[in-house]
Amino acid sequence: MRQRANLIAGAICGVVCVACVLSYASDLRADVEEERSAALARYGGEQVEVFVATDDIAPGDMLDASNSEKRLWLSELIPEGALFDAADLESTPATSPIYAGEVILKSRFDEEEDVALQVPDGKCAVSLPAESVSAVGGSVAPGSSVDVYATSGAATDLIAARVLVLSTSTTALEEGSSKKDVTWITVAVNPEAVAELITASQKSELYFALPSEVAVSSDEAGRTDAQEASDVDGAFEENENRDSDKDDAAEVSGEPAA
Repeated sequence: MRQRANLIAGAICGVVCVACVLSYASDLRADVEEERSAALARYGGEQVEVFVATDDIAPGDMLDASNSEKRLWLSELIPEGALFDAADLESTPATSPIYAGEVILKSRFDEEEDVALQVPDGKCAVSLPAESVSAVGGSVAPGSSVDVYATSGAATDLIAARVLVLSTSTTALEEGSSKKDVTWITVAVNPEAVAELITASQKSELYFALPSEVAVSSDEAGRTDAQEASDVDGAFEENENRDSDKDDAAEVSGEPAA
């Protein structure tokens, strides 16, 4: 009899628990619907499930449940090319950085075309580590002519002047943003300079400067001054020779020199 009463009490408790769970789920669903209705009334648009990054995704990383999830997003605010189905990018690594909270775009996984570097004759291509702050805020681009400086804190030295930039890893930090992210820069240098650049990149921090097209280096300025001084000396000597010739001609003619 007592066992039967315990079973009945247990059954009643189970029914009460199920009812509580169903009630909580109903309330939760009602809250979600209420928030959705409020969002629709506020922004005037439908909500759509779209994949959003929950953690930073670096180039080469795969998309999975640890770094992304589906979230409701206002359809009018979803950027073009947003990811709605993870199967579209299955086993495809990211080719550019994706940051937490960002709507994942398919363009972040576009396969980059392999373009052969056009290395000038007699030069070598070498990639050097860089950051936006050391690459003129990310303004260094292929085709630029840069001066490379190495700094160790105590001293800063120019180790390569007017070298051609072949390629960079420059990418925009955010869609439509002017801020750039740089991790490496490839330059074309003389073969004998490769070892020095690699050693400098391991022992010190490199900075890439964009020189003015009309700027004159200190060596060129020094050579120009020397040439100007030589021209002045030559002109002075030529005048002296001309005066001497006049004196000789006056002596021969018997006329007084001018």
